Amino acid sequence: MKKLYTLLFLGAALGIKAQSVPSTYAADFKLVWAAATKYYKTDKTGECKALDSKQFKQECPCKSSFQNAQVSQLVIDKDEVLNHHVVFDGGSSKETALATLRKFIDATKPLLPPKFKESKTIDMGYADQNAYKVEYDSEVFAEVAKKPSLVFGIKEKDGKYTVDILVMAPVFTFD
Repeated sequence: MKKLYTLLFLGAALGIKAQSVPSTYAADFKLVWAAATKYYKTDKTGECKALDSKQFKQECPCKSSFQNAQVSQLVIDKDEVLNHHVVFDGGSSKETALATLRKFIDATKPLLPPKFKESKTIDMGYADQNAYKVEYDSEVFAEVAKKPSLVFGIKEKDGKYTVDILVMAPVFTFD
């Protein structure tokens, strides 16, 4: 976390400008978060299709979406967990992407219920090898698993960076 803030400070000093968070982000996030708390049961609008992806097995049509996103889709990951996968432009440098990532994390935190905490973990699937997770803060796994969570990261392809966000449904569901 300290490294990310240091990069942001240096980026500001060097004139690195982050991409902006769309003005519709807060409203879009609230709708997707509400759907996630219900395990996206009322958000799916049809049959899921298989995906040829290392990260996701299927994509599903859904009601909710993020405007101004490059990708906004409901997906099922390899562990059978439903996620809303969102991809925003992160710019043409890693520093710009990290600054943009921080803007999205900071824009999201005030929209969450109390007791959600950010942490950083190593994840080789991201351009800086870090995933920034926001999840319910509890020592009891069952409590954490009953709440939606978020994973933020940056990816790079052909010199272009993106900010990837996963809004993950709870692992434990009770009908």
